[in-house]
Amino acid sequence: MEAPNIDPLVAKYIIDSQASDLYAMIMDYKRRGETTSFVAVAVNTPKFKAAYLFRPAKEVLSKGGLPESFRDQVKKFNILGFIQEGEGKANIDLMAGLNKPFHAVRSPAELRKALYPGSVLTFTNHFLRLRGLEKDVSDFTYEEFTQAVQSRSEFLKNLKNGMA
Repeated sequence: MEAPNIDPLVAKYIIDSQASDLYAMIMDYKRRGETTSFVAVAVNTPKFKAAYLFRPAKEVLSKGGLPESFRDQVKKFNILGFIQEGEGKANIDLMAGLNKPFHAVRSPAELRKALYPGSVLTFTNHFLRLRGLEKDVSDFTYEEFTQAVQSRSEFLKNLKNGMA
């Protein structure tokens, strides 16, 4: 999938952040002994559900109705982004494809090379919009985006600490 028209610095920020977060998830599941097929739930509310699905090719390709362009990008091990709004239809983005098991990835930088930028940006934009980001990531300059992310992070931190 081709990346949307977006400030290159915003795209780099998002892709680097996702690589780091996904790598942390892989390491967490590796410590639990789950290395080939697992789900990391990001949000589970009545408004929407979001998760990262870590799946081998056999599991991904066993699902019917996948477009050929999607199927062509599937590798031995894959990371999918899943979002379902309410009871509606689920959206699935193929975010990464690897030719080696997840637990063999050695760094976020290595994982970043396996990411499909267009899918990562599409998934992240959808996720952030559902979490309250006021506009599409493609409508931000780098400065605006980092400020919006920082403001939201501070708000959530204060909310958690009972200060908001």
